[in-house]
Amino acid sequence: AASSDYPLRDVYKRQLLSSEDFVMNSFIDENKVEELIKNLFVIEFFKMKVFPIIKIKLSDSKYSLKAYLCLHFESIVINLLEKFFYNISGCLAAGNYLLDIIEYCYYNMTTNISHVDFVKKIKIELDKNSIEKIDYEKDLEEKFHGIQFSISMACLSITRLISDHLDQLPFPVTNTLLNGKDFPLLLVEILEVKPWYIINNSKEITHVYDDNKFVSVEKDQKLLNIMNKYEGQIWITLYNLLIMQGLKYEITDFRKNILLRLKKFMNQRLYDQLPPLVNLYRALEQMSISNTQTNTFSTTKSFLVEMVPELFNFNHTNKSDKSLDIKLLSETVFEKYFKNGNIKEEVSQVGEVFSLDNMDYFMDKPICGNCGKEANNRCKQCKMEWYCSKEC
Repeated sequence: AASSDYPLRDVYKRQLLSSEDFVMNSFIDENKVEELIKNLFVIEFFKMKVFPIIKIKLSDSKYSLKAYLCLHFESIVINLLEKFFYNISGCLAAGNYLLDIIEYCYYNMTTNISHVDFVKKIKIELDKNSIEKIDYEKDLEEKFHGIQFSISMACLSITRLISDHLDQLPFPVTNTLLNGKDFPLLLVEILEVKPWYIINNSKEITHVYDDNKFVSVEKDQKLLNIMNKYEGQIWITLYNLLIMQGLKYEITDFRKNILLRLKKFMNQRLYDQLPPLVNLYRALEQMSISNTQTNTFSTTKSFLVEMVPELFNFNHTNKSDKSLDIKLLSETVFEKYFKNGNIKEEVSQVGEVFSLDNMDYFMDKPICGNCGKEANNRCKQCKMEWYCSKEC
């Protein structure tokens, strides 16, 4: 989707470093944002329709790496869109497909992180003392769940970014967020589940999700002293939807009862970090003592014509099953793109992309293998260990 002068790897690297807006402007100028969104739904189609059929075959060690990269591509694209939507021009460049993105976010948030059962599937493995024989099928399944979780957390950020620009976006976007999918109620449920925390049987937080991975609180205690950024995204989205766009949201008894559950999370510590939430608390207090009334906005608009999210509907309805032979398509994909591929050439290409020089952009800051301090010097022999000084 990127310009030939800037391959996708360089695009992602530049956006990860947040060095400039050149990449986003290039996508917008060449009308590639919509193409990027189409790529997102193509890989989602593979994940939903094709992958379950050929999953056992892909568990073979010869195909597992390529299968993982195919699934991981969805995460790369959604993170790129997250970067683009910081700017209103990125949202506008999505065109009518912005509704597909909203539907996509809602689906992932309701399926993956609004239920505790899914969060418990995310397995955290730290400080392994022994290397066990790899079960490629189980390993691919765990990676799949990990990717789904990271995508869903990115959807929280995308929802917040879209809500920041609602005043400049078409009305169907606002209506879908507030009335079509009722995002405020969904966000209340996610706020109660707190999927960014892993809690043990003693009700103690053991891990916090930060920078696309779970981090042990024993290694970084400050993660417990500040608001988690994903929790902050939810509060900002709720403020944008209920305060900035409140007149377009009909408050019924059902919605009122759920929204008032937010009050138990609101305290002075929260206001110190996000001062505008004081206005949200006042609105909830007023809501609790007032009678539920139907907004004139919702009653006067008895007839409304809306756009249909075509890409999302194709993947999530029986339309694709009726128009395509999914089983035959899955076998064709496996034979053409996995089984008959040149494994040596593909591994060489992957090795070039994820070479040590390129990986430096994506890795955490290296730690000295001797003293544990931040290190700048890599061992010239093994090129795996790092050291802070010649003495170490």
